[in-house]
Amino acid sequence: IATGSRVRKVSLPGAQLAGVHYLRNIEDVDRIRDDFRPGAKLVIVGAGYIGLEVAAVAVMRGLDVTVVELADRVMARGGAPLISDFFTRVHQQAGVKIRCNTGIQSFNGVSRVQSVILSDGSEIPADLVIVGIGILPNVEIAEAAGLPCDNGIVVDEYCRTSDADILAIGDCTNHRQARALCAGSVVLVRPVRSQAAVRRLVRR
Repeated sequence: IATGSRVRKVSLPGAQLAGVHYLRNIEDVDRIRDDFRPGAKLVIVGAGYIGLEVAAVAVMRGLDVTVVELADRVMARGGAPLISDFFTRVHQQAGVKIRCNTGIQSFNGVSRVQSVILSDGSEIPADLVIVGIGILPNVEIAEAAGLPCDNGIVVDEYCRTSDADILAIGDCTNHRQARALCAGSVVLVRPVRSQAAVRRLVRR
């Protein structure tokens, strides 16, 4: 099974407004690039790999960038605190504003996003928003087959599912043993497709 994943979306007031984007593939980049101009106010929801890469590219392109993260540090799910501190420092020195421990209440605007209302009630002006809050593994086939799923199809170190005749690979899987072995380590892994999409923002 190699069913991959899909982007995780938000269900918030105003999420359907023009200017609220997700970044998963090249087609997403093509929709974003027209708004990706110097001086534009960009709000990035999520301080994971994709969010921070977009922030780095955007600030180099002259955008006014604010990153909003619900966790208490950037890259909380994918890196040790030391790595989080490093990327926070590097991004802030480049001019990126980072707000952790902060959620999103809604996106404000008429037909197009104009601002983002945060969970503390404050408001950030926004010409565009990029939401990068992770992926959802496509596990429907596995679930229909009766395979255990927990934020992905559960597999061992050999990509075997609970059924000896079925293997699963890629974004749709959850390698529990690998997670246990990596506990406390610095692990930096990201989907190549998403990385390529971010790189395309640099080229125009």
